Amino acid sequence: MIAQIVTWTEYLGTNDFNVVFNPPFITSSFTIASIIANLYLLRNTKQESKPNNFVEDLITVASYGVIYITFLLEITYHLSDIPWEAITSIGLLFTIITFLSY
Repeated sequence: MIAQIVTWTEYLGTNDFNVVFNPPFITSSFTIASIIANLYLLRNTKQESKPNNFVEDLITVASYGVIYITFLLEITYHLSDIPWEAITSIGLLFTIITFLSY
């Protein structure tokens, strides 16, 4: 997650990214893959350990938050040429769709 933050702050002012194969998205992809692997392992080990562990729930919530912010930043970056109101509307629609799917 720290690599994610470092990558996004390093490339914050850059304007010439490809749609998929850009450094922040590649770092985001590896971060999301590791988060999914961690969540899978947490779910499988949860049956063997104590049922309600606060740390596991906190990691799960933080992981979903990182995945959400990753895709929101990527969408916002690629829509940066259109007016701010349209970007806000699309971001809100993404947020609503994301939270309704859970």
